[in-house]
Amino acid sequence: MNKSHVLATLAIALLLLSGCAGRRPKTRSMSPEDSTAVTDTSWAPQETPRIDPVHMPPPEWTGQTFILLPKNEMFRKFGYELYGTADLGNALAPADTSAFLLNGRLRADLYGGAELFVRAVSSFGDDYLVRFFIRDRSLEVFGRTRQDAIEGLVLREDLRRARNRWSGDTIYSVRRQIDLFDSSKARFSSIPVSLSEPLAVDSIAIGQSPLPPKPIWVFVSRESGGKGFIPVHFGWTNVIKSEQYDADHPWKEDILEGNPRELFAWDEYYWQAIDQHKVLTGMSPDQVRLSWGPPEKRRQKDKSDGTSIKHWEYESATLIFVNDSLTAE
Repeated sequence: MNKSHVLATLAIALLLLSGCAGRRPKTRSMSPEDSTAVTDTSWAPQETPRIDPVHMPPPEWTGQTFILLPKNEMFRKFGYELYGTADLGNALAPADTSAFLLNGRLRADLYGGAELFVRAVSSFGDDYLVRFFIRDRSLEVFGRTRQDAIEGLVLREDLRRARNRWSGDTIYSVRRQIDLFDSSKARFSSIPVSLSEPLAVDSIAIGQSPLPPKPIWVFVSRESGGKGFIPVHFGWTNVIKSEQYDADHPWKEDILEGNPRELFAWDEYYWQAIDQHKVLTGMSPDQVRLSWGPPEKRRQKDKSDGTSIKHWEYESATLIFVNDSLTAE
């Protein structure tokens, strides 16, 4: 091979190497529900960021999908407050007697777990009229919000986000209990757990209506072998206004995402009170919440001088916080 041929061969090799260096392997985009295993993770992020909740008031529901919570057997005879016409329950007869009860309500024995796509939302006095479409049944239904909510619905996106955030994780019960449900007797019960007891998340699913009122159930296992679930809100979408408290994370009063003694660097003086279900002057709302649980009612007033006053009402007492410090009963 002469000198000119050698130089030409070297030039071609350099061009090929430079071209390969500038290329990255192609990756296939995946939908959230895609369960196909990824074999080449060289370009995948090392950690998946936690997904935070979102809140959508009814005017923003158009285009969203909700899931209709199954009803306990004893409540199925009442149906859902969803109707076949925009007249709601005022129509002379149900639009379809195979889908609706004689009172015009959607049958709960047939439609529990159905997915409802929101076609339109319009004003309805102080509330909203929501027009849904059940795709797999080709059925249109209508519902009226009351305080921004329609009973028995959960945003499908909230379920997906909850699964993304907690699947395979360890959580802790703020209420110091996990719930049980006996389907044969349609009866709920609970078993106590300690505040610092780690609970392994087994699965996350929609719950039942009408009780308990929180629509997403986080199923957990104890190290001792017991199992149960914790009902939570993942977001404030379709939650009545009076139950929407001021918190970044709606599950804050039900679960913690880490051992509380590691999450909160509080003095042992307060931890002893929390472990004994006591409240002390100077406690913060978070400390009281871990000790007594969430209040039955709450009120807040902000004064012109910047002072914030909170009233938390429990069955046995009313607690008053001034600038997030417990001052009196």
